[in-house]
Amino acid sequence: MRLVCWNVNGLRTLRSYAPWDGLPTLEACLEALQADIACFQEVKMTHRQLTYAMCVMEAYDAYYDLHPTKGYAGTATYVRRAACMPRDAQVGVTGLGQDLDAEGRCVVLDCGLFVLFNVYAPNETDAERLPYKMAFYRALEERVSALIEEGREVLVVGDMNVVADALDHCEGAHLPPHAARAWFQQWLAPHGALHDVTRRFHPERKNMYTCWSTQLDARRSNYGSRIDYTLATQGLLRWIRYADIQPHVYGSDHCPIYVDFYDHLDGESLVDVVRPSTEAPRLAASHQHRHQPRLDLWTVKRAPETRASRRPRPRQTKLDGFVRRPLPSSPPPPPPPPLPAPDPHPQTSEWSALFTPRAPPLCTVHREPAISRRVTKPGVNHGRTFWIKP
Repeated sequence: MRLVCWNVNGLRTLRSYAPWDGLPTLEACLEALQADIACFQEVKMTHRQLTYAMCVMEAYDAYYDLHPTKGYAGTATYVRRAACMPRDAQVGVTGLGQDLDAEGRCVVLDCGLFVLFNVYAPNETDAERLPYKMAFYRALEERVSALIEEGREVLVVGDMNVVADALDHCEGAHLPPHAARAWFQQWLAPHGALHDVTRRFHPERKNMYTCWSTQLDARRSNYGSRIDYTLATQGLLRWIRYADIQPHVYGSDHCPIYVDFYDHLDGESLVDVVRPSTEAPRLAASHQHRHQPRLDLWTVKRAPETRASRRPRPRQTKLDGFVRRPLPSSPPPPPPPPLPAPDPHPQTSEWSALFTPRAPPLCTVHREPAISRRVTKPGVNHGRTFWIKP
């Protein structure tokens, strides 16, 4: 089983890059990534922009935590049903509808063998955002600690928006002290409970970066940083076969990272321990669309209690039971506006807004259609399409 994690910097931007511009659906993109579980960050979509084909797929279930503002934040987790069937799902880092949950930054799935956190940590755009950033980190730590105390294994993946140490930054020798990095270092082994999975397989590897500045065309010279991580508890490490980054995959200012799991270990089959349920949780987008004529309400709905197939848990079995202490209450964000009714042929029309090739613009002088070309020169724009006069 492969888990792929990627800050896509907007799902709509993928259609400007090869090979994504030649694929008809989101599901085709997931297949091209060879992902059994795909965790996307910064999808930059609202619930209103979701289409039938993004919610109801042939092989995958989708789970979205989106920001109500167009073009900002958003996380999405896609799970191949044949590989994994979670027994519970939540959105939000607290799971309580707090202010920290209002920006679309976390999807949580209980996959039986482990609890998966797909995280897009806040970026510190100015000094006023630092308290929010640190509060998000502390809430995430609280959730993970509560699960560990219950005897659960945890896998945290995503864009953490912080580097762990100097080896993860092109200017690591000159990094100033920072509160976010100090917190991150104490959360990671050997000081904390989570292990940097990619670094465990490449402990001395330099220039292992996952994010580059597009303004500086920094990807060409690999002048970047590693802020995308896969973090696992000790007991889960034995199931992990390999982990790495994919800097050759374009489509964003980040590259994908991945974790491969053993299919069998010590006589135990992975599929038997990551399929604790026979039906996707109610938060799955497929349920929302099939049981409602419109996707006009995307509130968190708790899945019914389902017994895990691995070994019974004497105490908590629901994700909302793993909040150690509630944070100060705040009103949840208003529900998003309704989506248009689905087209009878969603695979050929509803996803076209993202992946159907754009009509060529007309020459301003001769009013003739422009000709499409693709960048072949190595660099940040490699694979992108552009127009020239006929």
